Amino acid sequence: MQPLYVLKNEGFINLVKTLDPYYTLPSDKYVKKLITKAYNNSKQELIKLFGNTIKFCLITTDLWTGRDRQGQNIARTIMNLIFEWGLEKKFICITTDNGSNMVAASRLLPNTFRIPCAARTLNLVVNKGLIPVEILIARAKRLINFFMSPKQNERLKAIQTCHLNGTEDFSENHKYLRTIQDMKTRWNSSYLA
Repeated sequence: MQPLYVLKNEGFINLVKTLDPYYTLPSDKYVKKLITKAYNNSKQELIKLFGNTIKFCLITTDLWTGRDRQGQNIARTIMNLIFEWGLEKKFICITTDNGSNMVAASRLLPNTFRIPCAARTLNLVVNKGLIPVEILIARAKRLINFFMSPKQNERLKAIQTCHLNGTEDFSENHKYLRTIQDMKTRWNSSYLA
């Protein structure tokens, strides 16, 4: 679950050498070649399997798009992929975010029903519901940012150590409370922060 450039990371290389000094890490080019070969072999098998077993195809998208937000290009790309995988007669539904580009692209897909992403919609609702407490959230963010600096983080840990020292809750393995950053895309982050 790591990007290929981890093979060039000094810490990763040292970890592998520690685990097995005789093991030689493959190059990223070699790993890319293996992945491409495996993809090409598996793809043909999957196309056959899809052709024989799938009755309906539903897809989910999550795209980063350019500033021009071209729904036509997105629709064309999706249809090219559907044809490439032999699913054109089975593709009936697409789940997307509520971006205008994805809504427009979905309308351009033939015989396709669009379902808005429930998680994305719920996230938008929650963020809209937080508008009345924006000032409180902004103040909490400033406080969190203050304690995110290494110096202040160490002071926070020291205060907790001092407070817990001598109590039955204190131990060498005690986990210290840390700040949690508020992030728009993370569930509960404003609440937890």
